[in-house]
Amino acid sequence: MSIGAPITLLAKEAPVNVQIAWDVIEWHRVITNVNKLQFRIAKAVKEEKRHLVKRLQYLLKNSFFAKLLSVLKVTSNKGKRTPGIDGILWKTSERKLKAALSLTNKSYKAKPLKRTFIEKKGKKKKRPLGIPTMYDRAMQALHALTLEPLSEITADRSSFGFRKFRSANDAAEHAFNCLALKNRATWILEGDIKGCFDHINHDWLLDTIPVKPVPSTTIIINTKSTLFDMLMTSLSLPIPKKLPKMSN
Repeated sequence: MSIGAPITLLAKEAPVNVQIAWDVIEWHRVITNVNKLQFRIAKAVKEEKRHLVKRLQYLLKNSFFAKLLSVLKVTSNKGKRTPGIDGILWKTSERKLKAALSLTNKSYKAKPLKRTFIEKKGKKKKRPLGIPTMYDRAMQALHALTLEPLSEITADRSSFGFRKFRSANDAAEHAFNCLALKNRATWILEGDIKGCFDHINHDWLLDTIPVKPVPSTTIIINTKSTLFDMLMTSLSLPIPKKLPKMSN
């Protein structure tokens, strides 16, 4: 089934039709189309064509394929059963498709976070956790798709945290390759930025984030898979304070 105009028409008809439309989406086609645009963004970044990067990011943010993929991401991860402050969950195929059709930057304003406290592993102290609504999470995922090509081109090759298609095993292999040969470093230093997510400054993020316009600070807070890796490893800028940590 085609997932262009026909789906838009189905969304206005009976709920069962919307459900059928979501259930027969060809996800490999969706992913392929998103990846093509991301590849073009990455190529433009590499060639330092900033205006082209901006135009391609706009196309990706408004792409129906990207919106579908964003909704799929937030409805298939561990947080899919945890609602935000509005109590809404996208459990049915009907809600998922209608959510994808409704994602837009026009007049968008993120809702307040649902605050909860979770225990720190091995400690009695609890840390605050802000839970966005499903809609806000989908908007975050949508903007993250536009940031991934930038981070993958500009970030440190030796960085493995929160990177797509990279894992702890890759980091271990890289460490082995660096340490196994003769005349290599014999010490490993572990560093931690104290309260990194708790003290980052919102205004600094908005001024530094390489995608404009950004409709809300909430959108960029949770793009840690791209944003923090890119800003801290690649831009080498001093990092100010004040940012609450958020859930996925």
